[in-house]
Amino acid sequence: MTEVVAALIWEGERFLACQRPAHKARGLLWEFVGGKVEPGETQEEALVRECREELGITLEVSEVFMDVTHEYPDLTVHLTLFHSKIVQGEPRKLEHNDIRWITIREMDQLPFCPADVEILDRLRTYDRKAHLLKEELFSLLREKGAVLVGAADMAGFVEGPCTTGVSVAVPVPRHIVLDLKTAPTKEYLEMYGILNARLDDMVEAGAAFLRENGYQAVANTTKVTPWNRTELQTVLPHKTAATRSGLGWIGKNCLLVTKAYGGAIRISTILTDAPLPVDAPMEESQCGKCTKCVEACPGGALKGVNWKAGMGREEIMDSQICLKTQPEIMKAATGVEADICGKCYAVCPYTQGYLSRKDEP
Repeated sequence: MTEVVAALIWEGERFLACQRPAHKARGLLWEFVGGKVEPGETQEEALVRECREELGITLEVSEVFMDVTHEYPDLTVHLTLFHSKIVQGEPRKLEHNDIRWITIREMDQLPFCPADVEILDRLRTYDRKAHLLKEELFSLLREKGAVLVGAADMAGFVEGPCTTGVSVAVPVPRHIVLDLKTAPTKEYLEMYGILNARLDDMVEAGAAFLRENGYQAVANTTKVTPWNRTELQTVLPHKTAATRSGLGWIGKNCLLVTKAYGGAIRISTILTDAPLPVDAPMEESQCGKCTKCVEACPGGALKGVNWKAGMGREEIMDSQICLKTQPEIMKAATGVEADICGKCYAVCPYTQGYLSRKDEP
């Protein structure tokens, strides 16, 4: 199967369509700009490269609009279409026979490639205004410091009209995580409070933005959803919203694990009735056979089980052992008694990937 990426680029109410060259397969049919993912490339990197080569533009790639699989006589493609915007340049016909900005109503006038048929069907019911609202909200949250943002369908998980969740994440600084592989530190405890305050400010700003646009919204700050020490969770676990919004999965350490930062993040949530397009949820663990966190747990609380959506916490860890062990090792290391450890996520290979990158402080 050939992995292909494409860009859904908007200009107001119009999106960019490109006509394939006559000499290529499916010649003169219309498509979304993009191409094959080469070995060693991420999907986003491939899409940026293809748009630079084919249109002479620099692209900023956002979230996935949808993905489809289609069998042609000569090959099978798995096509992932990303919301994208042009950050530099004007589209030029460097490879295509023609390019046009068209509205959703106009797209039926052009013969598109068969692989795009499902995408066109979805576009017919697409709420552009809702997507623009989501874009503006996510931009605000990123300006406030969020490195990961996602929207989740929380129907069945919360009561009331606010059944869309917006999950945000901020990273734990690298130098603090490095120390955690040995023992928790006072600096980590202090940073916990700093990051929680930053998240509170972030979700309050996001909720205010949604209310200003006429929607109900609740910022699930540390005051609204206080930590229950006995249950080791909040009323609405932020991890639930985060997995439902596709930010990551629950690791064998019973913490949220993300591909970009491992478990070295703090998260929070906004609940709203705004009709934000939701992202694809994570339904199962990506940890595979790795057991580094299980082996590193000082109390032996982790059971080594791969998570699937709907699993209870006690299937993954013994929370009472964790509750007992955390204050003990924190007090032994710092003299301060607090429910904090971090060793299980500090050793995670995904966390180690974050630590090895040089792109952020």
